[in-house]
Amino acid sequence: EVQADADASTDQRMAAELGRALAAEGLAPGAAPLAIVRYDALQIAPAAWRVVAPLHLQPVLALVRADSPLRNLQALRGQRINTGLLDGARAQSSLVLYRRLFGEELPLSAVTSLGRDAAMVALAQGKLDAVLLMDGQPSAWLASLPSGTAAGLRLLPLDSASDAGRRALKTYLPTEAALPGGGAPVPTLGVMSYLVATDAAASPEALAAVARGLCA
Repeated sequence: EVQADADASTDQRMAAELGRALAAEGLAPGAAPLAIVRYDALQIAPAAWRVVAPLHLQPVLALVRADSPLRNLQALRGQRINTGLLDGARAQSSLVLYRRLFGEELPLSAVTSLGRDAAMVALAQGKLDAVLLMDGQPSAWLASLPSGTAAGLRLLPLDSASDAGRRALKTYLPTEAALPGGGAPVPTLGVMSYLVATDAAASPEALAAVARGLCA
């Protein structure tokens, strides 16, 4: 049984593939409860979780309208930023990111907690200044947006020389991201995702099956 956040398409796809691989190994559902967790969430996870393996790096995608006056991640301070559903991994990662960048809490409202699709509408209507995502490259969700919507978006780059950028790079990794359609990549922050298991489920037999499933 592998759980992934419903607002992270890369993790969803990997969880589904890993679940099939574990079934092929004969591991009964629930025999080794697993989850895919980002690094910032893992820092505050219960001690009962054990890291099984690092999986992939997810870039921070700070989406703004193409005509937005915002020019980099450091300009997000004090803006109306969509973080996703408050009990989701995207919100948790966004709140930690804002805290690392600016040393303060991100003010939340009803519009900032909208799901991704609703946030795109609010962004186009000027009710939001930015939408924060952590997704793989290429992002299947961004690639699925209507061409008119995608054409009206821009990614905010990271200024690694700024005070906020230097603070964030103590927690995150430097990487690049680009919008679908062949746009030039911009520097940004990356969050590593890990496969974790409960201590109770981390028997040698179960973890051996997980390792074979991962390799498959």
